[in-house]
Amino acid sequence: MAGQEGTIQRTRLDRVAESSSKVSMEVATFVILALLALIIVNAIIRSTSGVVIPGAFEIGQVAMPVLVFLALPWTFLNKNNYQLDLFYARFSEPGKRVADVFHTTLYIVTLTIWSYATAVEAIHSIVIQDYIPGFVRIPVFPSRVVIAIGCVLMLLVLVRELAQRLQLLRELRAHNSELGTK
Repeated sequence: MAGQEGTIQRTRLDRVAESSSKVSMEVATFVILALLALIIVNAIIRSTSGVVIPGAFEIGQVAMPVLVFLALPWTFLNKNNYQLDLFYARFSEPGKRVADVFHTTLYIVTLTIWSYATAVEAIHSIVIQDYIPGFVRIPVFPSRVVIAIGCVLMLLVLVRELAQRLQLLRELRAHNSELGTK
């Protein structure tokens, strides 16, 4: 019964992590398309009339972190992340499982600290109504909030990943102990 309950919890976590990462990727895709449209229109206007769209540069500054942090959870779930493959390939199968658990745990700890710092920074930015100084006043606080949300979504994905990697490690140990008793 306890094993089934853990499987049910992991399945719910899988669904939440996958659906939230898909939504964040859809938003990131919309943001990049809007940013590309702004860049194209700005280039056409600048080349034909010599005038730039006010705030286009500042909007780009705000949009880039949004793109990165909203795309991270989806990228990680789809295994499009970087890994030290040459180093990792030298491990045995049990060693790879332990390394997976270790680096995922380390990633969770680091991202938890970073998530807290970005959430505090987002709240502070909202309180002081932070703006980018420039040709046009562009608010910074929405992008800071999105970065904090992206960090939390990535934490959710990493917790899901750690649960799966721990399960694989348990299965490998159970398999190895069965082989040892036969």
